[in-house]
Amino acid sequence: MASTYDSDTKGNSIYGDTSSILYNYAIARTLFDSVKNKNAIENEVLSLLNLQIDLILAFNNIVTTPKEQVIILSNIFFKDVINEQGQLGNPLIKINGVYRPLLTVHEFRIVVGRLNFREKMSMLRNFVSTGNDCIMYSILIEYKASKKSDASIQAFVKKYPMLNTAFLDESILLIENILGFDIEETANCYDTLNGNILKNVAGCKPLYSMIQSDFNAKPTQSPLTVCGLWHTLIYGIPYQSVVKLPSDNAVKKLSNSFTGNMKEAIPECMNNTYSQYPLFPPLSEREQRYIKSKGAQLKTGVDGLYTRPPWTPPICYMKPIEPFSFSVNLQKRYKKYAVSNLSGHVMLFLIMAKYFNGINLNLIILANILFMVPYNHSIHEIFQAAKMMGINTNYSIQDTDLDNINAFLESNGLVPIVLPKQASWVPSGDSKSLSRTSSSTSTSYSKGGKVKTKRRHTRRLHTQVSRSHKTKRPHTKKYNK
Repeated sequence: MASTYDSDTKGNSIYGDTSSILYNYAIARTLFDSVKNKNAIENEVLSLLNLQIDLILAFNNIVTTPKEQVIILSNIFFKDVINEQGQLGNPLIKINGVYRPLLTVHEFRIVVGRLNFREKMSMLRNFVSTGNDCIMYSILIEYKASKKSDASIQAFVKKYPMLNTAFLDESILLIENILGFDIEETANCYDTLNGNILKNVAGCKPLYSMIQSDFNAKPTQSPLTVCGLWHTLIYGIPYQSVVKLPSDNAVKKLSNSFTGNMKEAIPECMNNTYSQYPLFPPLSEREQRYIKSKGAQLKTGVDGLYTRPPWTPPICYMKPIEPFSFSVNLQKRYKKYAVSNLSGHVMLFLIMAKYFNGINLNLIILANILFMVPYNHSIHEIFQAAKMMGINTNYSIQDTDLDNINAFLESNGLVPIVLPKQASWVPSGDSKSLSRTSSSTSTSYSKGGKVKTKRRHTRRLHTQVSRSHKTKRPHTKKYNK
């Protein structure tokens, strides 16, 4: 049963099946277009970014020249990776219509405040990228060492007032449970990575730094090092361990649901997706400058009315493993749109946010919805991932996405949304246009994995929910206009 919040006078959903990409796009886009809600979410993201900037400056407190400070911040928060959404390369500031390099931390903060939502979320993602891991890990070691006296712990808190020490304690305990020994042991210097001989040489590399240098010189398939344990996504979250660590067992088969899509199917999927579900917010002047600086072209449809970005989202490079897993079939029964496995990004962002004082984790969940729906994840994949983190534990797959969103908004003092019957991003006002889904190419296989046939269809490339299943749901709160 569809939520009355997205229904016509007869109670029928004007957006069609709640498993459609359109239904998820409409919810995320309407939430983004809701000024009060978007401002609250974006302000929380900006607050988190400013706390992270404060942390990096405190960690590098011996660096005092403005130029060096800007270089450190730029290297952490801005990456030159064109196949990731929201990247900008080297940040510039626009003064009197002319772009120039940043000169001070104040200018750095000005630029951050001017970024669009996607660009800000990209900065948060860059903060947890592999290259920055040893900063956070060394801060954990610094905190553990400071606990030896009241004076040193007070000095730590004075240096890092933005950090949530209760969560630092949790993180250290979890890391030590993973390692099987105290975290301080990795701060010592040894002759080899195996720690045969303890070295007491001034300026020597601690073990965690040696391990990171060894990885940088000889990268492995898994990017996880000791430094990366500050956000223990794999070993710290059972679901991630089940899905991502190599194993062949009955439990993994229940949840491991998606694999890589065929490369030849991706271009058409990209065209169909972004033509019918336009990118929001639109690419900024900064993003366009960066994309063009890398020699890439902004691809548009034949009518020139949409922009296809240079990055490929999971909606086009992922597909469900066949035969469908129990998890995929469960989502089918409850008419949930699906893109990939449960969102590791939302888990990672929530772990990161817990390190800082005063951050509303519920707003970070909503930020992930605006950042990733419908191209990277579904609303269900984000809410269920957050539930695994102990946040929004009242979430139920049995309720519609719109009811779940609106209950969540109201519980956080925000405004419930009403899906529009007509909007700038809706093809037309009639129900047929509203309920259409993107067309794409589907490929079937013969034995041996070779391509057998291709056909066009009007449903999504993968993970569509069968309309023949009619599941009764328990009574839930409905939202009337």
